[in-house]
Amino acid sequence: MNYTYAIQIDYFMPLFFFIGGGAIGYAMELDYLNIFLCAIAIPAVIALFSYAYADIEIQLDGVQRQFIYTYSRWGKKTTERYPLDELTYDYSSMFTQQGKSAKLHIRHGKKTVFKPRISAHSLHVEQQEHLAGCLEELGIKRRFN
Repeated sequence: MNYTYAIQIDYFMPLFFFIGGGAIGYAMELDYLNIFLCAIAIPAVIALFSYAYADIEIQLDGVQRQFIYTYSRWGKKTTERYPLDELTYDYSSMFTQQGKSAKLHIRHGKKTVFKPRISAHSLHVEQQEHLAGCLEELGIKRRFN
């Protein structure tokens, strides 16, 4: 059993934040210059943060029984490998007014190997749910808080 999850940079997201930044400036009843500055500053921060944590890839290798986590931080690509038998995870999901929310944390001992980030580059709820199911299928211990 091998699974790969990959998230790439979404270049259209700053466009939506540009519109949202302008809307925030307008809602705060700012003048036109400050509305424009809000529309530029908010997507610039999002784009910078997205570049900092860009392109993650998670692989579950059921044959060699290892968890492979590859991520790019500030343009430097890093790969970490962990034996599946030494991992634990906890997973919770709930429905909110904004839709379904999920939290998956994978740990190696006391070190958190993977957790969702507040950025454009985290696994989607469906991917977290599927990954948690695969971890359970592979016999990884689940921690309950």
